[in-house]
This record gives sequence, C-alpha cells and structure tokens, in this order.
Amino acid sequence: MSRKPAVCPVRMTVGRELVEITFGNGFTPHDIAAIKALPGRRWDRRRRAWLLPNRPESIEAIERRFGSRLVRSGAPDASVPWPEELLMRMREKLTLRGYSRRTHKVYLGHVRRFFEWSTRDGGECRHAPSVEEVER
Repeated sequence: MSRKPAVCPVRMTVGRELVEITFGNGFTPHDIAAIKALPGRRWDRRRRAWLLPNRPESIEAIERRFGSRLVRSGAPDASVPWPEELLMRMREKLTLRGYSRRTHKVYLGHVRRFFEWSTRDGGECRHAPSVEEVER
C-alpha cells in the first residue's frame, strides 16, 4: 500500500514593503526552484523565510505557482515597520559608511534589544523610530 505524500502548506505573510514566504514540513526541491525563479527574491537566514518585494506581480506569481496550498496572512502591524526591515536598512547604511563588522554587530544588537524591550508586554512598539530617524 503506497501512501500519498502530504501536501506542504506555503504561508505568505504580506507586509508593507515585503512579502514573506515560508514552507511547512514536506516541501520539495520543486518548491524551492519555484521560489528561486521569482525575480527579486532573497533568503533571510534569521527569519528562515524567503522575502520578496511587495508588488502586485510578485503576489500574482506566488499565487500562480502555489495555488490552493497558499495560506495568506497580513503583517502583525503594518503601521509600524518591522524591526527586521529597519535592521536591514540600518545594516545597509552602516556598510555604506564603512563601519567595521564588529560595529555592525554592536549597533544592530542594541537596536534589536531596544525593539525587544519596547514590545516586551506583547503590545506594539510605542517607541518605534521612523525610518528617517533610523537613517540618521
């Protein structure tokens, strides 16, 4: 008796600027190849997710490739930029300004701990800086 393989769910979380794609257990090399074929995609090791720009053509391509396996969800709070998005922008700015890897690690660690502290009660970040403040 052969068992039919379980269908792996594909979770799509739509944020303000990024679309995050994660796979459940049982994904195949064909699933990974389908994601790698999408323009603008990148793997975020920390989140363990594929990230794509939030554009209509990206979302349509994901829907075409994964169809009924797709599970949609929105960003927890689209009014506040995700800490990871802010950290990514900060990392880019530090690199452009020529800061060392050690400085990157220390600065990003302080900002990450600040976000963790400001959301420790499970609420939204009341002290969240704007993107412009982070870029300064």
